[in-house]
Amino acid sequence: MRTTQTLIRSSRLISRSFAKGAVPALRQVNVAGFQLQPTQIRWNSISITTEGVEIPESVKNLTLEQYDVSANETLESVYCDLDDFFDTKGISDADVEESGSYVLNKQPPNKQLWLSSPISGPKRFDLVDGKWISIRDNLKLLDILQTEINDIYGDFEFTSEF
Repeated sequence: MRTTQTLIRSSRLISRSFAKGAVPALRQVNVAGFQLQPTQIRWNSISITTEGVEIPESVKNLTLEQYDVSANETLESVYCDLDDFFDTKGISDADVEESGSYVLNKQPPNKQLWLSSPISGPKRFDLVDGKWISIRDNLKLLDILQTEINDIYGDFEFTSEF
């Protein structure tokens, strides 16, 4: 009886999610230098708020196609630069053993890139004027990654700005 009640309760929650317009978002598996971690399916609702911070019009008006092109170019740039860097340094596993691992992935429902860093923690980035910026604290994805990789491995620089 208890199992049946749990199933009924779960199906109600899923039904409510669909009714509210939530969409499933599969997180991408990273490539190249960082520890690669597939993550589970998670239900996200589309929202244009971020805890009282003013959202720029360019973020609100960003099309899914524009987001997808820019996000893919950015991820490819990050992966290629890190892969080249680790190859030249002779590093085959970029897992930060003392702290954890990095995960950088796309979040299409929110049109964001999400970074989970063992050093600075989780951050969400929106495309603002062609740069991936955390609206909450105005930090750039490029600056965070470049600083942390330099602190860990030394002498790293991205070949392009994003």
